[in-house]
Amino acid sequence: MGNLPEGRMIDRIALFLIGLYSLGSALWGSNFSERHLTVPSLGFPVFIGEMLLAACLLLWAVKYWRHGMTLTRWHKAFFVYFVFIVCKALWDFGGWGPLAFRNAALFYYTIFALFGYSFYKKEYFQGKWVYGILAVCMFLTSRFWDCGYFWYTAFILAVVLIMTVRPVKGKLLLSAVLLGLLQYPAIFAGSRTHLMSVLTALLFLTVIFVAYFLKVSPKAKVWIACCALAAVLAGVYVFADRNGVQSCLKLRDMVDMYSQITAKLDEKRKTYHQQSLRVAVYHDNKYKIEHMSGQAGINQEVFKDVHYSGGGVSGYRNFNDAQGNGIFRMLIWHDMFIELKEGGLRSLLGVGLGKPQRSVSLEMLWWGGGEWSRDGWITPHNVYFHFIYRLGAVGLLVIIAMFAIVVYLTRSFIALRSATGVLLVSILAYWMMACNSLVILELPHYAIPFWTLMGLTWAYGNEQLARRKQVK
Repeated sequence: MGNLPEGRMIDRIALFLIGLYSLGSALWGSNFSERHLTVPSLGFPVFIGEMLLAACLLLWAVKYWRHGMTLTRWHKAFFVYFVFIVCKALWDFGGWGPLAFRNAALFYYTIFALFGYSFYKKEYFQGKWVYGILAVCMFLTSRFWDCGYFWYTAFILAVVLIMTVRPVKGKLLLSAVLLGLLQYPAIFAGSRTHLMSVLTALLFLTVIFVAYFLKVSPKAKVWIACCALAAVLAGVYVFADRNGVQSCLKLRDMVDMYSQITAKLDEKRKTYHQQSLRVAVYHDNKYKIEHMSGQAGINQEVFKDVHYSGGGVSGYRNFNDAQGNGIFRMLIWHDMFIELKEGGLRSLLGVGLGKPQRSVSLEMLWWGGGEWSRDGWITPHNVYFHFIYRLGAVGLLVIIAMFAIVVYLTRSFIALRSATGVLLVSILAYWMMACNSLVILELPHYAIPFWTLMGLTWAYGNEQLARRKQVK
């Protein structure tokens, strides 16, 4: 590394730090991201993710000032956005306290897309580096470790890295090792969010490769697509949580239950007064284990006349619990949009970053009371709704930008006939589907790897497009 030009050394240091953080996130999740320093004068913890952000921002600034990086209009627009988020967080911190910074993270972690784009160099993912990263990805996808929602990301990255290996014998050997170590149930087993995200990513890959990459007759394409679909459905049948799948298929019943509950709660809402709660920035996992046992259960009064659809298979997750978790989220979203509606024109910029989100419906039911009474707020379990809830039109623009980038990359990689690029975009599709029902981009151990990968994929796509133009 000492013989590298300073600019490339900065790139490698930055990507190494982000890669190290991403590995810690995949291995230990929130237990890793909760590492922090307590600064008494600040009154709130400084987490390892924010330390990484500061380090990368410093490295980026050094690279810019010392090596004459060109700032495009998109760079300038992004920095206007970033400054706005910082200023808004500081303003709301003055009115609400440090929770404003936690919610601002949903918006400012997007800067890692810029870091991924700016620090990318293709040669960093070739040669000897490939084997180290590949070994890590193989371990994460193997039966020796459960990396949860990172499984699909690690698997696709392993496939992409194997594709770069030469000669063919090496490629075949590494493919055999990957297939031999692979934890096959992890493809479809686990939560409904993981299953739906995997299905979204696989559907994306099937459509793109069959429609644009296969040079066969239309009839053959239909047969291949049907075979791929049959293989996926077989995997779902064998490995997936059948009660979870059944609860998704009975979505209409879940909506009917939700309608019955909200009809009852709307009457109670008129006379209900929320209790005053102390607001905390976070509670670590150790606290949750020690203090969350024995919490009071849900108030069943509202549920006594609610019609349950019934169903379920023994040996899997409880069917009613699976449906209940869906209704739990729907009630939060219901209250979010009531709050925005009541805000009138002010809601065009959301409720702000500092205001603790409370769900009147859940509080009347005492549903999840152990968590929201402990923290003084609740998360919406939908990233897109959270963007809009917090900053209204600004949040909507972030969502549009996310999808616009994915569409741009997909079209670019189709034009380039780049299988590597399409595989990378499928990882983004996985996480963007997960954003519909999980707390994803609010949490650094998911958000930082996601945004960085988006930036790296964007840089890779633009590099390939530029080379194609040079060849022409």
